[in-house]
Amino acid sequence: MEVKDRVPAVAGMFYEGDSASLKEHLSKLFDQAKLPVCDGEVAALIVPHAGYIYSGGVAASGFNQIPENAEYENCFFNRFKSSNGF
Repeated sequence: MEVKDRVPAVAGMFYEGDSASLKEHLSKLFDQAKLPVCDGEVAALIVPHAGYIYSGGVAASGFNQIPENAEYENCFFNRFKSSNGF
């Protein structure tokens, strides 16, 4: 099975359109993110996904709670459409 990169559908709308600007924006979001509030293992994490310009700071603060050296056997990602009312 050949793996192909998917062309970004909304680049430049909800996040920067070029990789250098995107990396810079993500670095700023994580620099401004809240520091971890506990030393233990993160059992679950729910973060918003409304585009980096809208919810990137909250998402970065959430991901910042995961210890840098953490290892997990399973990670699950789910995306609900906003029309689902969730």
